[in-house]
Amino acid sequence: MRIIISLSKQYLFWVLLFFFLSKNLISQSLEANHWYFGIEAGIKFYPNGPISEANSKSWSSGEVAAISDQNGHLLFYVSGKNIYGFDHLPINNSPLSYSGKHLIIKRPESPNLYYLITSVSAQIPGNNFASLLKIVEIEIDVKTKVAKLNQSGSTLPFVMRSGGFCVTDHLNGNDKWLIVKSDTLNSYCVIPITSKGIEFQNRSNMSVGSTFSGGIPNIKSSPNSEYFSLCSNQPSNLLQLFSINKANGIITKKIFSDQKLGPFEVYSASFSPNSERLIVSRRGQLLSYLIRSNDSLQISNSMTVIKKSINANDVIYDLQLGLDGYIYFIDGNIKAQLSKKISRIKCPNFATDSTFIQDTLIGPLGRNLGSQLPTLNQTLYVNTHKLQAQSLFKDTLCVGDSTQLLAYGASADQFIWSPGVGLSCTNCASPMAAPSKTTTYRVIGRATSCTIDQLDTAFVTVYVVPPTGEMSVMGDKEFCAGDTARMFLSAPYRSLLWSNASSVDTLKVSQAGVYSVTVTTPCYTKTVHHVLTQIAQPNFSLSPKDTTVCLGQKVLLRGVSNATIYWFDGSSGNSTYAFNAGAYYEYAQNRCGSAIDTAIIRHSVPKVICVVDSLSGFAPFSTSAYLADTFTSYSWKLNGLVLGNASKISLVDLPADTHSLWAIARNNFGCSDSVLKTIVVYPKPEPPEEPPLLDTMPLACSVTVFPNPFVQEFTLSTPSKKYPLTEISITGSDGKSILIAKELVYAQLLTVSLPLEANATYFIRYFCNASWFEHKVVKLR
Repeated sequence: MRIIISLSKQYLFWVLLFFFLSKNLISQSLEANHWYFGIEAGIKFYPNGPISEANSKSWSSGEVAAISDQNGHLLFYVSGKNIYGFDHLPINNSPLSYSGKHLIIKRPESPNLYYLITSVSAQIPGNNFASLLKIVEIEIDVKTKVAKLNQSGSTLPFVMRSGGFCVTDHLNGNDKWLIVKSDTLNSYCVIPITSKGIEFQNRSNMSVGSTFSGGIPNIKSSPNSEYFSLCSNQPSNLLQLFSINKANGIITKKIFSDQKLGPFEVYSASFSPNSERLIVSRRGQLLSYLIRSNDSLQISNSMTVIKKSINANDVIYDLQLGLDGYIYFIDGNIKAQLSKKISRIKCPNFATDSTFIQDTLIGPLGRNLGSQLPTLNQTLYVNTHKLQAQSLFKDTLCVGDSTQLLAYGASADQFIWSPGVGLSCTNCASPMAAPSKTTTYRVIGRATSCTIDQLDTAFVTVYVVPPTGEMSVMGDKEFCAGDTARMFLSAPYRSLLWSNASSVDTLKVSQAGVYSVTVTTPCYTKTVHHVLTQIAQPNFSLSPKDTTVCLGQKVLLRGVSNATIYWFDGSSGNSTYAFNAGAYYEYAQNRCGSAIDTAIIRHSVPKVICVVDSLSGFAPFSTSAYLADTFTSYSWKLNGLVLGNASKISLVDLPADTHSLWAIARNNFGCSDSVLKTIVVYPKPEPPEEPPLLDTMPLACSVTVFPNPFVQEFTLSTPSKKYPLTEISITGSDGKSILIAKELVYAQLLTVSLPLEANATYFIRYFCNASWFEHKVVKLR
């Protein structure tokens, strides 16, 4: 049973990663799609490859350089002294005046400028390997794809070893490092290549490694740009491995070195797609080294032979990594040369024995294979260790259009696409896609050529331009002062221009107004408008601010604001009722903030204090009453009849009865209070017949006593004014004097109010008609 290992389980992670890195991935994708080498030999990898390309004009046993665009369409290639365009015709109708190892590098941040880097003889007597670095700038017409030389080339004043250069990526993912082997022993020169060009003036010179004694070095960088190898046959027969600091281009150290004595022992090398393994050709053998430990002894001990020719004189020539994740090589065996087919190493990340070798598989190719595969910029293979996917024709379609998708890399040979909607097949490497709307396709690649199946996942998005009726501006319609508003289109468009000349997908602005955006698509051009309004900070005014009402009276609170008003009771709106006294802190709020205002409600509680001079007496009874607080209005009612509206009234000649006196008052807040007073008027008593006090007492001096049970009073009276009472004394039963009154003036009627005890006996003596009347005893109740 075959074992399957999944290398990509985090589906969402890879979706996000694809969107962030898609531009970089595409720019490094199919630029190595065409290979030209030997005599008229050529390979095209995609689609449906690798297959023979019969129209190659290469004519060289040495190295050929070629470059394609991101979709795999040939731009130009260099063989010997000739530069050929995509139509395989020489460009500028004139050949180069030099030949040698060629390398093509795209200028960073440029859509159409390329550097052709080659070496020419330094013309130093006695040194056939001394060379100078030659730079030629080639420009590609963006529309026609026609290549032209911008200049005949410039020679750098630096003596190098012929053919000894390679290129690596800068850590920033944009710039490059050009590594050149100096003609001086163990010396290298590292030149930065940026958007400004090849900055030779900023080069770094360094010495590293063991003695390099002559020969032509074959230098190749790893796909991840962290290593480069140096192979040289006679007379040194040397293999070296170096590490690189991608941030500054410094060659940090020599990691590994191996040197053999026989001629042509070491010829070429290639890194595996994941840059963890180095495959080296040594005469008729292919050796595999595991280099990820960065330890010389471990690397040496990891060496395994994955191919060994039967004939000891056979030679395996050049090795080169392909876009599909296989390493291809030219076998010098006579049988292989006659077949005009090249061989390959399947699943090179794990190649440890001969089961990974596929001999003479691709071809026949051209008239002669030569000894070297094309010299390619190895940074083009930075993503070959993983599955990649892209659209070959175009990634923006009109409704009803189609494009061809392609999955490649990671040595995958089986593919599963999803979703299947709009695809011509779901289990092929390159289906036709005709989605009705923008769709992100997922493809799972399976490398069955490995001992253990390897799975990887890639994504490609095909943009479908929405119908014009579906185009609109989304995002903020309102925003707050000081904030930033965001606007974007309802669907992704590849080419758009906002009214402020910005071309970003999401427009960020801080000013209100009418914004427009014009979309230019392969299907139509359309402009839509969007009104953006600025929301003011909330203002809020609450009324009444401070009010006093009567207890139990409700107050209507009103608010005025440009925002939503929220009340203490949880309601919202312009008004609400408050029933209790206190401070009300209310607020208005919108998306930009809030504002607070306060209303104070007070309760007026008047208290009427009514003072009545006397609340009881004998009819006809008179008294007066007044209110002891300050009010703004008054009213009196006696037994339900309104008496007046003054603060004081007089009651005269009240008849005997129980009378209800209501006092009502209102303050300046309109709040009223009332109090009830009860007045009791007794009937006027009829005097009883008095027995004589003493037998000797004249009738004219007789006294009648009327006890009053309510207020402990009694009244003394005489029947005639002729005999008034002039002196009175009252003593208790204990002989204690209670009252002595003298010089009374003809008091016909005398009322005595004393703190008399109930059920007590008192003795009254009075002087009348010039005589004292003795001890009249009265027992009061």
